[in-house]
Amino acid sequence: MGKFCTEKDALIAINTIPAIGGIKLRRLINVFGSCLDIFDASPEMLTAVEGIGVETAKDILALTPEITEREEEACQKNSVRIICSDDIEYPKQLKTIYDPPPVLYMAGADYRETALPLAIVGTRQCTEYGDAAVRRVVQRMRAIFSDFSVISGLATGIDSRAHRAALNSGIYTAGVLGFGFGQLLTMINRPLIKEMLEKATIISEFPFYAEGLKQNFPQRNRVISGLSKGVLVVEAGEKSGTMITADFALEQGREVFAIPGSIFSLKSRGANRLISQGAKIVQDADDILIEFFEDIKIPDTNAETAVNTALNLTESEKTVYEKISFEKKHVDIIALESNIDVIKLSSTLTMLEMKGAIRQLAGMNFVRNR
Repeated sequence: MGKFCTEKDALIAINTIPAIGGIKLRRLINVFGSCLDIFDASPEMLTAVEGIGVETAKDILALTPEITEREEEACQKNSVRIICSDDIEYPKQLKTIYDPPPVLYMAGADYRETALPLAIVGTRQCTEYGDAAVRRVVQRMRAIFSDFSVISGLATGIDSRAHRAALNSGIYTAGVLGFGFGQLLTMINRPLIKEMLEKATIISEFPFYAEGLKQNFPQRNRVISGLSKGVLVVEAGEKSGTMITADFALEQGREVFAIPGSIFSLKSRGANRLISQGAKIVQDADDILIEFFEDIKIPDTNAETAVNTALNLTESEKTVYEKISFEKKHVDIIALESNIDVIKLSSTLTMLEMKGAIRQLAGMNFVRNR
């Protein structure tokens, strides 16, 4: 018999070897019958398995129960759960991809299956337009169909804005890491991370102490798309991790959506390219919902009217609000276009900020919040 007591103990240990992913592990199990039986094999028997070289065989046979104990102790100390593919919390949607991770580490709320898990991804250097587009889609979808969730990568930019929009709207969200939870501990004081651990779920397929190596992030991206039924791209360069996620989505049979952007913005070229190649163009959440639910009833409500009603805007507030867009606009331009004197405009802008309709940026510029 091998050196490990249980199949899960053996699996956790094998998962700490970077060279072994889900595909190679399945090949090993197909040959030897179980994770436990792998450790009864000789080096020659291991290297006879496709993809298992001499060094990887040595790494397998060098594994000890202490490796598993170290992982379990670190996870227990930091409230992290180790989930294997046979465990009830392992996401059903993720099991449908070609190479699902054999082990997942999870923290925060229990993973929640929803009718529509939607991945929202994009550039780390998002613009006000991208931020506003994410909030618009999430808020509109929440108003029409609440049984959806937001999946993203917890990176700065669009990913973080997607998680934030979900949390602010009371929508379940899950973030996928490209490193182990040990590295997340260095970010624990960030407001978004703290709130995600309280109200959402953070997921990693990497061992607790794994660093954020460059090659980890394409792996992470396949999990983001794998957890979803559709991937929405919001602002992305033509060569970026976001485009890799879109490629994985297509390979996994997921729907790909994209929000169009300015032809002058390098950050919109990836999304615009996807649209030209057949991705479904998204101008609002409606475009996503009707793709998945043919019979869904979409309220025929003008977006401007909906905001005016929800925020109870006065006539002067409506006038100013209509002159402000999701691209930043200077107060002097707003005054000119709305034809309101500066004193009244100042008080109106203040009221719009208090109602959450707009926000002020540096240099006396304003953008819409909704």
